[in-house]
Amino acid sequence: MVVSQQRTDLVEKVLEDGQFQAQLANAIEQAKEENTTRIACIALKWQGSLDFVDLFERNPLMVKMQVFWRDGDLPSGKSLAIGEAVSFQAQAANVFDEARSLWRNTVAQFVGNGSKWVRFFCGQAFDPETERDVVWKEWPAGLMFLPRYLFIEEELGIRLVISLEVTKELDLASAVHAIRAELQRLSDPLERVERDFQEPLTFAQSSAADLETVESDSLQWKKAVAHVVQKIARKEFAKVVLARRRVWRAKEQISSATVLRNLLTRYETGVVFALQYVDQVFVGASPERLVQSFKQHVHIDCLAGTTARDQDLESDAQAATQLLASQKDRSEHAHVLRGILQDVQDVVGDLSYPDAPKLRSLTNVHHLYTPIEGYRLDGTTILDLVARLHPTPAVAGLPKHAAMMEIRVQEQMDRGFYAGPIGWLDAQGDGAFNVALRCGLLCGRDAVLYAGAGIVEDSNPWAEWAETEWKLQPMQTALSEE
Repeated sequence: MVVSQQRTDLVEKVLEDGQFQAQLANAIEQAKEENTTRIACIALKWQGSLDFVDLFERNPLMVKMQVFWRDGDLPSGKSLAIGEAVSFQAQAANVFDEARSLWRNTVAQFVGNGSKWVRFFCGQAFDPETERDVVWKEWPAGLMFLPRYLFIEEELGIRLVISLEVTKELDLASAVHAIRAELQRLSDPLERVERDFQEPLTFAQSSAADLETVESDSLQWKKAVAHVVQKIARKEFAKVVLARRRVWRAKEQISSATVLRNLLTRYETGVVFALQYVDQVFVGASPERLVQSFKQHVHIDCLAGTTARDQDLESDAQAATQLLASQKDRSEHAHVLRGILQDVQDVVGDLSYPDAPKLRSLTNVHHLYTPIEGYRLDGTTILDLVARLHPTPAVAGLPKHAAMMEIRVQEQMDRGFYAGPIGWLDAQGDGAFNVALRCGLLCGRDAVLYAGAGIVEDSNPWAEWAETEWKLQPMQTALSEE
């Protein structure tokens, strides 16, 4: 009883200190005066601590969409988005056209002190034109949502941004009562929802035969690599990226919180993310920034060319040196860099980058890395850059269109959101998107993991398979550790 009263007092203090009711009343008044819909965005200071990872897994409001996001390279890099104030799920290929339209129309309706901190979260399938298969059948081609509740961890505490659609008919007392009740449930660490199902969900309803069709076959994948190498030798492509997937089945339901905590412990830099859509969770630790924009200053990562790390320091240093000197990897990297520069030249000015790639060392691999800088032109948003950059040569190949067609033929699977863009943008059109790599899709006690390799003229099928094995390790480790 005492604990319950403390939670009630906490929520009341949050709402009163932030003048929530007064700001919402003002939004309703504007909606009445202008006979239109408004989006109230109200920023409040959260009182006390909050475990974002635990709250994501518990999902006490039983929302359809939520996102956990930890960006180790940015200040205020940890956030949790819960529920939808405004959203769309795209079934067609023009995901970013719909996203830009939703963003523009929604921002025009903003009222309140919170628009400065608002974030729209967005994700897209690698190939929106591919038919969803048994793994991704519940997912759209792309989605975007403005969260009802956005928690942002800052240096001095936690900021809460509440976004609420406001019409002239909205009753103030009822709206405040609903928000108060939801915040009390979110603040209760013991609040858990009993699910409808008795047994943990699986992708294929426990059918081992169906799951066998999901797992990529080693021999067939290596044959596909060999076919692509022959076509590259005939100058049909410069590079094609082939991916594969592995099924992981646990004895009990997989805990998204456990997976997230393991990834957060192992990867202090880069983005650790989890996107829940209905009953499934897409989770990973992406090392590759697709694009970042802050006050229109643009940063793009070019990552291509990879080798495994070694526990022996001397062997590890030798592997890094060999990667920097590798003609095959340098050539692959140059292809990717050239493709990125061509893609963004009409929306980014003052492009600059170093003459030679650097080394970016992660927990299990070394990458060749070139940072690209520039300025986003007026009248554009980060979505314009994402639409041009995706798919990058690092996850598709060159030339892009021909590589995508070859991927559809050779992979014989739906990548889903793997290797697609995932991230957020604010009311000013700035934001940060990563390429969804080092990731997997969780459904009950099943996980489907993804990894790919860049195929060029001198690629060896066995070596490329081994490269995908290294890239599967982060998620396999996160799933296997308690």
